[in-house]
Amino acid sequence: MLPPETFFQRAEKIVLQHLNDATFGVPELSAQLHLSPSQTYRKIKAGVGKSPSLFISHIRLREAQLLLIETDLNITEIAYQVGFLDLAYFSRCFSNFYGKTPTQVRRDAR
Repeated sequence: MLPPETFFQRAEKIVLQHLNDATFGVPELSAQLHLSPSQTYRKIKAGVGKSPSLFISHIRLREAQLLLIETDLNITEIAYQVGFLDLAYFSRCFSNFYGKTPTQVRRDAR
């Protein structure tokens, strides 16, 4: 018998299911987890040390990095696929998180 899914695995799975939905945020995640936004904040902050919005954003950026490395999609398509509607904002968030621009990550992967 498999162990039950942890809270964080379930939360990450929900975020991944809504990855390309730019409007998906903490209220939607909370509803899917059957928690209030404040309960969601406390649980995620205590477990991973970051706010739920950063938790969601970091999952989006991690998936973007994988797409940059593993696919030939252009950077704009990847930004949209991971829920960013503003390419400049996506690049800024990505650079702040990884210390490299999306273009540099793609070039380094080749």
